[in-house]
Amino acid sequence: MADVARATFAIAGKLGMVVGLYGMVYDAVHLSAMHELLALAPGTTVVIDHFGCFREAGKSDDAHEHASLSLLDFAKYPKVHMKVSGWKRVSSVLGGARMSLRTDVVRCVERVVAAFTSKRTLWGSDAPLALLDGGMPPGHAAYQATIGTTYDEVCCDTDILLTASTLSAEERADLYYGTAKSLFRM
Repeated sequence: MADVARATFAIAGKLGMVVGLYGMVYDAVHLSAMHELLALAPGTTVVIDHFGCFREAGKSDDAHEHASLSLLDFAKYPKVHMKVSGWKRVSSVLGGARMSLRTDVVRCVERVVAAFTSKRTLWGSDAPLALLDGGMPPGHAAYQATIGTTYDEVCCDTDILLTASTLSAEERADLYYGTAKSLFRM
Protein backbone atom coordinates (compact mmCIF):
# COMPACT_ATOMS: atom_id res chain seq x y z
CA MET A 1 0.00 0.00 0.00
CA ALA A 2 1.27 3.46 -0.87
CA ASP A 3 2.51 5.74 1.89
CA VAL A 4 0.16 8.45 0.61
CA ALA A 5 -2.83 6.15 1.25
CA ARG A 6 -1.71 5.51 4.82
CA ALA A 7 -1.11 9.21 5.45
CA THR A 8 -4.44 10.25 3.93
CA PHE A 9 -6.30 7.69 6.05
CA ALA A 10 -4.60 8.86 9.25
CA ILE A 11 -5.14 12.56 8.48
CA ALA A 12 -8.82 11.95 7.70
CA GLY A 13 -9.19 10.41 11.14
CA LYS A 14 -7.48 13.34 12.84
CA LEU A 15 -9.84 15.71 11.01
CA GLY A 16 -12.88 13.74 12.17
CA MET A 17 -13.81 12.67 8.67
CA VAL A 18 -15.65 9.45 7.86
CA VAL A 19 -13.73 7.23 5.43
CA GLY A 20 -15.53 4.78 3.18
CA LEU A 21 -13.74 1.54 2.41
CA TYR A 22 -14.73 -0.53 -0.57
CA GLY A 23 -12.72 -3.71 -0.30
CA MET A 24 -13.33 -7.32 -1.12
CA VAL A 25 -12.87 -9.27 2.13
CA TYR A 26 -12.57 -12.51 0.15
CA ASP A 27 -9.32 -11.10 -1.30
CA ALA A 28 -6.40 -11.56 1.12
CA VAL A 29 -4.65 -8.45 -0.23
CA HIS A 30 -7.72 -6.24 0.34
CA LEU A 31 -8.36 -7.80 3.74
CA SER A 32 -4.78 -7.25 4.86
CA ALA A 33 -4.76 -3.64 3.62
CA MET A 34 -7.99 -2.85 5.46
CA HIS A 35 -6.63 -4.28 8.73
CA GLU A 36 -3.35 -2.41 8.19
CA LEU A 37 -5.15 0.92 7.84
CA LEU A 38 -7.30 0.29 10.91
CA ALA A 39 -4.26 -0.68 13.00
CA LEU A 40 -2.39 2.41 11.75
CA ALA A 41 -5.15 4.85 12.69
CA PRO A 42 -7.68 3.19 15.01
CA GLY A 43 -9.30 6.58 15.68
CA THR A 44 -10.42 6.94 12.07
CA THR A 45 -14.15 6.41 11.61
CA VAL A 46 -14.79 3.97 8.78
CA VAL A 47 -17.78 2.71 6.82
CA ILE A 48 -17.19 -0.56 4.99
CA ASP A 49 -19.47 -0.59 1.96
CA HIS A 50 -21.42 -3.43 0.32
CA PHE A 51 -21.07 -5.89 3.24
CA GLY A 52 -17.35 -5.86 2.42
CA CYS A 53 -18.18 -7.67 -0.85
CA PHE A 54 -17.76 -11.06 0.80
CA ARG A 55 -19.32 -13.11 -2.03
CA GLU A 56 -17.07 -13.87 -4.97
CA ALA A 57 -18.68 -15.21 -8.13
CA GLY A 58 -17.97 -18.87 -8.78
CA LYS A 59 -16.80 -19.67 -5.25
CA SER A 60 -18.27 -22.28 -2.90
CA ASP A 61 -20.66 -21.65 -0.02
CA ASP A 62 -17.78 -22.55 2.34
CA ALA A 63 -15.62 -19.84 0.76
CA HIS A 64 -18.45 -17.31 1.15
CA GLU A 65 -18.93 -18.31 4.79
CA HIS A 66 -15.20 -17.89 5.48
CA ALA A 67 -15.22 -14.44 3.83
CA SER A 68 -18.35 -13.37 5.74
CA LEU A 69 -16.68 -14.36 9.03
CA SER A 70 -13.66 -12.26 8.01
CA LEU A 71 -16.07 -9.39 7.50
CA LEU A 72 -17.63 -9.82 10.95
CA ASP A 73 -14.13 -9.71 12.47
CA PHE A 74 -14.05 -5.97 11.69
CA ALA A 75 -16.59 -5.47 14.49
CA LYS A 76 -13.66 -5.59 16.93
CA TYR A 77 -12.70 -2.10 15.74
CA PRO A 78 -15.04 0.28 17.61
CA LYS A 79 -14.91 3.02 14.95
CA VAL A 80 -15.83 0.70 12.06
CA HIS A 81 -19.37 0.74 10.70
CA MET A 82 -20.88 -1.61 8.13
CA LYS A 83 -23.12 -0.49 5.30
CA VAL A 84 -25.50 -3.28 4.32
CA SER A 85 -25.75 -2.32 0.68
CA GLY A 86 -24.96 -4.11 -2.51
CA TRP A 87 -27.52 -6.84 -1.91
CA LYS A 88 -27.07 -8.00 -5.51
CA ARG A 89 -23.39 -8.61 -4.82
CA VAL A 90 -23.91 -10.72 -1.72
CA SER A 91 -27.11 -12.57 -2.58
CA SER A 92 -27.00 -16.06 -4.02
CA VAL A 93 -30.05 -15.08 -6.10
CA LEU A 94 -28.91 -14.14 -9.58
CA GLY A 95 -30.49 -11.55 -11.87
CA GLY A 96 -33.50 -9.34 -11.44
CA ALA A 97 -33.83 -6.03 -9.70
CA ARG A 98 -36.47 -6.94 -7.11
CA MET A 99 -35.10 -6.79 -3.58
CA SER A 100 -37.91 -9.11 -2.48
CA LEU A 101 -36.08 -11.97 -4.25
CA ARG A 102 -33.04 -11.61 -2.02
CA THR A 103 -34.36 -13.25 1.15
CA ASP A 104 -30.96 -14.87 1.78
CA VAL A 105 -29.44 -11.45 2.49
CA VAL A 106 -31.69 -10.96 5.53
CA ARG A 107 -29.63 -13.50 7.48
CA CYS A 108 -26.48 -11.60 6.47
CA VAL A 109 -27.97 -8.36 7.81
CA GLU A 110 -28.92 -10.08 11.07
CA ARG A 111 -25.37 -11.39 11.47
CA VAL A 112 -23.86 -7.94 10.82
CA VAL A 113 -26.19 -6.33 13.38
CA ALA A 114 -25.36 -9.05 15.91
CA ALA A 115 -21.63 -8.36 15.45
CA PHE A 116 -21.59 -4.57 15.00
CA THR A 117 -24.91 -3.62 16.71
CA SER A 118 -27.49 -1.52 14.92
CA LYS A 119 -25.68 1.63 16.07
CA ARG A 120 -22.78 0.74 13.74
CA THR A 121 -24.83 -0.64 10.84
CA LEU A 122 -26.53 1.38 8.11
CA TRP A 123 -28.56 0.47 5.05
CA GLY A 124 -27.76 1.66 1.55
CA SER A 125 -30.24 1.43 -1.32
CA ASP A 126 -27.61 1.11 -4.05
CA ALA A 127 -29.70 3.30 -6.33
CA PRO A 128 -29.49 3.51 -9.27
CA LEU A 129 -27.80 0.09 -9.63
CA ALA A 130 -30.45 -1.58 -7.46
CA LEU A 131 -33.01 -0.55 -10.05
CA LEU A 132 -31.35 -2.37 -12.91
CA ASP A 133 -32.28 -5.86 -14.08
CA GLY A 134 -28.74 -6.48 -15.30
CA GLY A 135 -25.40 -4.84 -14.74
CA MET A 136 -24.52 -1.24 -15.37
CA PRO A 137 -25.63 -0.30 -18.88
CA PRO A 138 -23.01 0.69 -21.45
CA GLY A 139 -24.26 4.27 -21.72
CA HIS A 140 -26.89 6.75 -20.64
CA ALA A 141 -29.16 5.98 -23.62
CA ALA A 142 -29.41 2.33 -22.53
CA TYR A 143 -30.27 3.15 -18.92
CA GLN A 144 -34.05 3.50 -19.30
CA ALA A 145 -34.28 0.14 -21.06
CA THR A 146 -32.64 -1.71 -18.14
CA ILE A 147 -34.77 -0.39 -15.29
CA GLY A 148 -36.57 -3.28 -13.63
CA THR A 149 -38.09 -1.61 -10.56
CA THR A 150 -38.47 1.75 -8.83
CA TYR A 151 -36.68 3.31 -5.87
CA ASP A 152 -39.92 3.13 -3.85
CA GLU A 153 -40.17 -0.59 -4.60
CA VAL A 154 -36.56 -1.14 -3.48
CA CYS A 155 -37.28 0.62 -0.18
CA CYS A 156 -40.62 -1.14 0.31
CA ASP A 157 -39.20 -4.58 -0.51
CA THR A 158 -36.31 -4.00 1.89
CA ASP A 159 -38.68 -2.93 4.66
CA ILE A 160 -40.87 -6.00 4.13
CA LEU A 161 -37.83 -8.30 4.30
CA LEU A 162 -36.32 -6.64 7.37
CA THR A 163 -39.66 -6.39 9.18
CA ALA A 164 -39.90 -10.18 8.88
CA SER A 165 -36.36 -10.55 10.27
CA THR A 166 -35.29 -10.87 13.89
CA LEU A 167 -34.42 -7.15 14.01
CA SER A 168 -36.48 -4.97 16.31
CA ALA A 169 -38.25 -1.82 15.12
CA GLU A 170 -35.55 0.25 16.86
CA GLU A 171 -32.76 -1.67 15.12
CA ARG A 172 -34.44 -1.21 11.74
CA ALA A 173 -34.79 2.52 12.42
CA ASP A 174 -31.06 2.66 13.16
CA LEU A 175 -30.27 0.91 9.86
CA TYR A 176 -32.56 3.12 7.79
CA TYR A 177 -31.59 6.52 9.21
CA GLY A 178 -30.46 6.56 12.86
CA THR A 179 -26.90 5.38 12.34
CA ALA A 180 -26.35 7.65 9.33
CA LYS A 181 -27.79 10.61 11.22
CA SER A 182 -25.39 10.02 14.11
CA LEU A 183 -22.40 9.07 11.97
CA PHE A 184 -22.65 12.08 9.66
CA ARG A 185 -23.78 14.44 12.47
CA MET A 186 -27.05 15.42 10.82
